[in-house]
Amino acid sequence: MLRCTDPLFPPSDAEHPEEVGKKLFNVSIPNIIAALSLLGDTIEFIKGRWAINLAILAATLLLLIFFYYAGFMPAYVRIILSLLLFVGSGASITKANGFDGGLGFYMVRSKMGIRAIDNAARRFTKVWGYATDWGAVVGFGLFSVLLFRKRADRRLVPIFVLGMLSIIAIILFVIPASIMPISLINIPQIHSAVNSASSCIPASPQVAASGGESYGYYALVAVLVAGGVALMIPYLLFENAYLILAAIFRSIGSHPSAAATYNAINSQVPGVAPLIPGITIPLFAGIVAILIILVVHEFSHGLLARTKKVKIKSTGLLVFGIIPIGAFVEPDEKGIKKLDKLSQNRISVAGVTANLAFTFIFLALMLALFYYVLPLVSTSQVVVAGTIANSPSCNTIQPGSIILKIGNYSVGSTSDVASAESRIGGNRTVHVVTDKGTYTLTTEPDGKIGVLLENSNTQKNGALSALLYFIYAVAGLSFIFNFSLAAFNLLPIPGLDGFRIYGLELRKRKRLLILLAAIMIFLLFVNVLPLLTSLG
Repeated sequence: MLRCTDPLFPPSDAEHPEEVGKKLFNVSIPNIIAALSLLGDTIEFIKGRWAINLAILAATLLLLIFFYYAGFMPAYVRIILSLLLFVGSGASITKANGFDGGLGFYMVRSKMGIRAIDNAARRFTKVWGYATDWGAVVGFGLFSVLLFRKRADRRLVPIFVLGMLSIIAIILFVIPASIMPISLINIPQIHSAVNSASSCIPASPQVAASGGESYGYYALVAVLVAGGVALMIPYLLFENAYLILAAIFRSIGSHPSAAATYNAINSQVPGVAPLIPGITIPLFAGIVAILIILVVHEFSHGLLARTKKVKIKSTGLLVFGIIPIGAFVEPDEKGIKKLDKLSQNRISVAGVTANLAFTFIFLALMLALFYYVLPLVSTSQVVVAGTIANSPSCNTIQPGSIILKIGNYSVGSTSDVASAESRIGGNRTVHVVTDKGTYTLTTEPDGKIGVLLENSNTQKNGALSALLYFIYAVAGLSFIFNFSLAAFNLLPIPGLDGFRIYGLELRKRKRLLILLAAIMIFLLFVNVLPLLTSLG
């Protein structure tokens, strides 16, 4: 109980209670008025555009979650409904905010980040220049010397060496590890190829990297060394398109019917797939990963533009519905065109450079989480995804088997298998214990038993486990998306950085540039055919 002598009441007021009441009344009236004013502002906010934006965002997310778990609907129905949802939500947000856009697409412009770009460009001008030179070497391999042919600078030698070493790292680490995030991508043919692999499949690049023989693997190595990741994507698109077209022509020759052709296409693995959060990739982890790669890519373009004193007009995002599908840093194009060719190429390759650098960063994070953190919050099993042709396991160990033991060594992860193989050694008889039986094999000269493996982690319940798996999903998707965007963005297709670079080099051969673009677009179309047939 408060007494009049408490500090809340001054002594003078304590002697005159009616004065205290008057003062409290005088203080309360303005507070009540302020509270009513705040309530009015809140009501006005609810009516405002940000409240509308939040309402549209919440409704769209709820519907996307519903589509994601609506297994009773065919895949093509869910994708069509999702696209219509994005068109509707995008059109509503565009109208509410007065953004530029149409058909669900809109641009959110701002001045945010321009000051940070200016500061970073001013402080680390030389660093960004050297970094983009490294990105050019990784991007174009040995052919990158053509970009620097008019620049005699000894400092390029260590950068060139580092770039070629990075290409070797891509061959040894990035390509083999790219199979790990596949489980996060919902493409039917890919999962069918991984999870329902038949025995004795030909050695893939991942297998060859671990000791198997494969002509395709060595061809890919040659392509990467000669032309970097810029030549890798056309090579892989051409190779996959050849398989798809060969399947189509075989079906036409043997079974000339629409159903046979449809099945032939559907049996192939698509070389191109859309990234739709909530449909083909996880919803929230997918949105975060897409934001990361877009911001990293465009921020780097802005950095290099500012190192060349080119003015930045604005920054922002290109959004479809509620999903960012592009980020942009809007430089003064007239200012860029006034620069020399090398400077323009540096600006164009800057985004690719950043994506390549973050590929290695997220690869390290993904592997650290997978091998050292997730085992603490999950139970792990090693599953045989397939066996390699002419190996000890061929026609012996069944795909889908869980390996429990190799010799006297217990197995709980793929690294345990590698460790057991190295300890047992080559040309040794070994008992392999699986959940489907025990097999007696003779190891290869290098100790391998010839199995394609994947870890199957059973997640434990709990908030910490869910958070760590979310971080792992973001890291895995960011790893594969950064690498894919870096390689894809170097294609000579209008709108991509590669088109700018090739355009400068082929300035006097525009017909050749148009031909290259047409070939790439055709290859992309062929590579997406299996995905279109699988949506039903």
